[in-house]
Amino acid sequence: MKWLSWPMIDFPNHVERVSFGFSWRRHEEWLGNGWKHQASYVDGTNVILLTSWRRGWRVSRYVFALPDEDVAVFSFNVLGGNDREGNVAIEFFGHFRVSESEIGNTVFYDVEREAVVFYKRGYYFAVGGDRPVNEFSCFRMDGGNVLGLRWRVRRGRGNRYALGDVGGYLKWDLGELSAREGEVTVYVCCGGTDDEAISLLNEKAKEPARKHLEEAIDEGNKFRSRSRIAGVGVARSLLAMRLLCDSGGGIIAAPEFDPKFQHSGGYRYVWGRDATFIAYAFDVAGYHELSRKFYVWCSELKRREGLLFQRYCCDGALASQWGEVQLDETGAVLWGLREHVEMTEDYDLLLTLSPVVEEMADGLARMVDDRGVLAPCFDLWEERSARILYSGRLRWTRKCGERDGGTWWH
Repeated sequence: MKWLSWPMIDFPNHVERVSFGFSWRRHEEWLGNGWKHQASYVDGTNVILLTSWRRGWRVSRYVFALPDEDVAVFSFNVLGGNDREGNVAIEFFGHFRVSESEIGNTVFYDVEREAVVFYKRGYYFAVGGDRPVNEFSCFRMDGGNVLGLRWRVRRGRGNRYALGDVGGYLKWDLGELSAREGEVTVYVCCGGTDDEAISLLNEKAKEPARKHLEEAIDEGNKFRSRSRIAGVGVARSLLAMRLLCDSGGGIIAAPEFDPKFQHSGGYRYVWGRDATFIAYAFDVAGYHELSRKFYVWCSELKRREGLLFQRYCCDGALASQWGEVQLDETGAVLWGLREHVEMTEDYDLLLTLSPVVEEMADGLARMVDDRGVLAPCFDLWEERSARILYSGRLRWTRKCGERDGGTWWH
């Protein structure tokens, strides 16, 4: 795992890297290169099943988030062949840069809970399992340090605290697994205090791991079953788009894969255009509550003379910009809102948002000259400024009257 945003889905990220290891006898290695892997979704859900094979061992794990809770789950099942004798263990390594910085981090080992806790100023992440820990360590990620830093662990005990750019390590022995299975479930629990994060970890680790898996599968199946449109591809698209929706209403363009802007301008942001197309898809499929929440969220955004800026963070703050307005951002939102109202007949929403709709439509109207030609603006990819046909198709310039007290625009 290389990304964990909390409490919102866009900012801030707190994880530099999370890896899991497998040890047997004197063989200690991370579940990466050298293993054969297979990954798939549990049908109709966002639960991932990842299975790895090597040297007669099979290591499977379900990876998912608990519905409506700030908990990530990694549920391991290890199976050994008939000739696989010797103790087996699963290991955790976490390198957390809380709030996207290596400065000011702390990690400590909670002896009572048998968990490592990473934190900085109101962000706490408790990591632990549903069985006793056999080894632990907290350390700085300095110089030549490598994943796990096993050389710092003596008789199962390493450092209990570390400050700065930090990492943490845990190990759970599963015992002898020749021709039988062993299990451990690891939880990453988020909280605003250490007590909050640890309490959440305690609560979840006491419950059966199977219960959590069934809850996640059931939530995905219920969401999928509501779709008005059939098809495996449609279901997978809807499930993926649901993950782009922040609880406050913002819909980001994509999970972030270029946070340092090395190949792009980043994608963990809300563009009015991109988000509207997702909201429209939700409306067509029958998930009107997600679309409604987005349009309400849009109504509270900062605007310039009625026009939306290029992109925003999920908390409504302005995101980094290229400096010029993209007129289709505003036009797309107004178009999508009209489609939403026509499909849902939610004229109360239209009435509530009418002042904002009028301001945005007037802003677009001011960008049209006497010939009816749209002013130059940035294209979709922020590469050039021109009179863009696409943007022109998404302008709204004429009030057409009122319906149930709400202003209607074309």
